[in-house]
Amino acid sequence: MSLVGSLYVSTTSPPTQKPIYLECSLSLRSGTPLKHDLLASQLGGDDSISELPSDLYFPVSSSMLFEISIPDAKIEWNDRRGRRYVFDCDDSPADMQAFRGKVVAALFEAAKGVPSAEASDAELREVLDSVDEEAAAKRLSAVGKKAEEEKEDPMRMLPGDLVRVESDMFRHDGAKGLFTLMRADVVAVVAADSVEVEGGGSERVFLCRVFDKNCKKVFEQEICNEMQAQFFSSQQSVVWLMEVEGDAGKGSSAICLSLKFKSEPDFSKFRNQFSVCLYEVNNKDMAYKDLKDYDQQYLVGHNVDDAMEVEEEEEKDVDDVEDDLDEAKEGAGRGNYGAPEEINDQLAVAFKNDRSFITRGTKMGVFKASEKGMDFQTAVDFKDKKGRLFHPSQMMLHEEDRRLLLRDPNDETKIMLMDLERGEVVEEYGGSSSAFTTPVKSIGRTTKYANMTGERTFTGLSDRKLMHFDPRDPNVVVNQKEYAASSRVGLSQFTATGAGHYAVAGRNGDIRLFDQIGKNAKSALPGLGDDILGLDVTDDGHYVLATTATYLLLIDTHVKGEVKDGFSKSITKQRAPPKKLQLRPQDLAKHRITSVSFTPAHFNAGSSLEKAIVTSTGPFIITWNLRKVKAGATDAYVIREYADRVVADEFAYDNDRIVVTLPNDVTLNTMYEKKGGRRSSVGGGRKSTGYVG
Repeated sequence: MSLVGSLYVSTTSPPTQKPIYLECSLSLRSGTPLKHDLLASQLGGDDSISELPSDLYFPVSSSMLFEISIPDAKIEWNDRRGRRYVFDCDDSPADMQAFRGKVVAALFEAAKGVPSAEASDAELREVLDSVDEEAAAKRLSAVGKKAEEEKEDPMRMLPGDLVRVESDMFRHDGAKGLFTLMRADVVAVVAADSVEVEGGGSERVFLCRVFDKNCKKVFEQEICNEMQAQFFSSQQSVVWLMEVEGDAGKGSSAICLSLKFKSEPDFSKFRNQFSVCLYEVNNKDMAYKDLKDYDQQYLVGHNVDDAMEVEEEEEKDVDDVEDDLDEAKEGAGRGNYGAPEEINDQLAVAFKNDRSFITRGTKMGVFKASEKGMDFQTAVDFKDKKGRLFHPSQMMLHEEDRRLLLRDPNDETKIMLMDLERGEVVEEYGGSSSAFTTPVKSIGRTTKYANMTGERTFTGLSDRKLMHFDPRDPNVVVNQKEYAASSRVGLSQFTATGAGHYAVAGRNGDIRLFDQIGKNAKSALPGLGDDILGLDVTDDGHYVLATTATYLLLIDTHVKGEVKDGFSKSITKQRAPPKKLQLRPQDLAKHRITSVSFTPAHFNAGSSLEKAIVTSTGPFIITWNLRKVKAGATDAYVIREYADRVVADEFAYDNDRIVVTLPNDVTLNTMYEKKGGRRSSVGGGRKSTGYVG
């Protein structure tokens, strides 16, 4: 239905109403389910007083501050810029009442994300009160109609609110290493709203809002990964990062804020609702309410900072031992290879011998570790069997680290084998002229350390297939698992355990665990919605490590009391929530890191139990103490800064050395343990950071 009348825009200085359309219709339009626009359309020819188009769209949300007065035949609302519009209605009170009912339904659906038909009478009444003229007049201080004796209750749930709890607000003081009180007795809110999107229409967003005890908004921030929010049950607090604009020419910087909640129930309510909202921000295709109960518990649980089950041999002295890294050193330089304008972009560290291989354009540099760092040995051209130079899209050490498998960047169906002793490509598999025509987006090993053996077979991944390759077979592919074309999986990364089991990630963050190629997955683990950029697994398959742009996930594949893991038995309904590893917001602020983009993370490699994780972002290399992470300290990391962006990093085999590749340099760092003391650049906020004020 639609109403007919005149549209004005209100101004406060001077107080007046400027006509927009002398005759127009007002209606609600639904472009997509649960998303609505208020549409004002000019009628009767070009009688508009303004330069505006003949149609105006306003995404429906609680921030519009609707006010509907049936006795005065007026409807008022705000646009996103805070301008107040007034519609003088020519229709009957009955028509206005019917229209008000549609507005109430649209507001409910925008706020809750569910059909209004599922709303209770009490929920609809609450929304109706918010658009009623008298109730709105009491709420809007800008209108000047709020009586002093009728002050609003700061804990009253408003349309769009999902949770509202009491807390104190703090800001981190980097110099003191403490959170200092900014404002006591604030109200923290997680709310849903709708915003306009480019090209018309609206999009549902979630907001973190803080109000003082007089209901004045202190700040508002859209919930997203870039907040780097972390929850700490021991302090009943959340810590996050807010980017702020600096002075002219200085760019932006970040400040670290925290809310400390008044009670454990309030902390849990806020944490759980925040987790749900962040999931829905990153998962446009799957609403949280549509997930199975066990999937909901798994996804919300990533923000619960409890300890994992730690192996007995690891429990000794876990708190006593601190990890540290050497200071960043200058390395071997770029070596005498590659054009000056080209940069290093891929790294492969041999496990059978002390060599590291780095791609730079159509050349590969070979480096050896020494007491001083990394020494350049030689350079090799990447040439196919026809002598054409190419820059491989991926390289992987193979057959006792004497050979390299290379993916052809110009033909995704072709894989080449380079003999490192001869420095040339000796075999090619697949290609447009062969029977194998499946584009391969990634290659991998049949077992975690297969490159240390003479194993000739290897594995590969396409958008829908996990494949087993045998170069000796005419068909090349000897086994595969294919997903239906209708599947939303979109495979992106995979890795193998020491026993030849496989973890495979989809673009939406889902991870599937296989005991072998060709069969269905034993376990399916839902993702948080972010693309997985890298995947690693411990040799025994106990832990899977997934890398996204802004965080890592450590996933325990074992069920307490069970012998088998998720690769050989389904743990879909019994799994423990993953551990989410992030840099502390206070460290991000300290190092002026306004954007995090992790390189694929790896466990340390070797014959003993894994004990560390390495990754990097920008010029910073970060190592986590795996034993402490499993014991609950997800911030047990060391961070070091280099002079340039870190391109890639990887542990040497059975060694604490880390090969670090920069755009024009290759260097070594060493992770070592020390007893007692605190390290200057290490996380550990639960133990070292307090609140004052």
